[in-house]
Amino acid sequence: MGSAYDKGKAYELHIAKLVRKKADKGSMRNRGSHTASTHDADVFTNLPIHIEAKHHENVRIKDWMEQAEAASSFHQTAVVAFRIDDKDYAALNFEDLLNLFVQIAQMQAEIDDLRAPVEHVVMKPAKAAEIVRHEAVALSQKAISKKKTTSTVKFDKNGHIVDDFGYCMQKGCKYNRNYRPPKVKK
Repeated sequence: MGSAYDKGKAYELHIAKLVRKKADKGSMRNRGSHTASTHDADVFTNLPIHIEAKHHENVRIKDWMEQAEAASSFHQTAVVAFRIDDKDYAALNFEDLLNLFVQIAQMQAEIDDLRAPVEHVVMKPAKAAEIVRHEAVALSQKAISKKKTTSTVKFDKNGHIVDDFGYCMQKGCKYNRNYRPPKVKK
């Protein structure tokens, strides 16, 4: 293979290592990402992002973003990781970035609510029982509606997420649908 291939491979390994170090222990370089028939991400991860790693001298973000958006699934955010002057950068759709910050702000508000001190109010036992009953009914209705809309996540013996048929979604796992054990040298 050529030096361009080796440079791209090294950068994909670098990005996979960063993702593994910061966010997802199971991330790895996708060896089949550059085959002619597939449009897989350069870095496989369990995070809801599609990563295209680019290590070129000329930055062509528009072309790279179109490639990443075309190859990403509907539930993934297309991200292009690239290097300029020995610094790693990422490009993504601005609306996706805003959605990420909205989620962070909502989680921070929820954490602040949970950390707030609880006020103790003295009330009559009958009124307290009525409030507890009302809250229990509201929680049960919320749980019932949540059950209808969300599916349960199942895991395999290695702790990886499995699909509806029980096959592991992690590439390289022996419970994956396409797993082939390494050939034994004779």
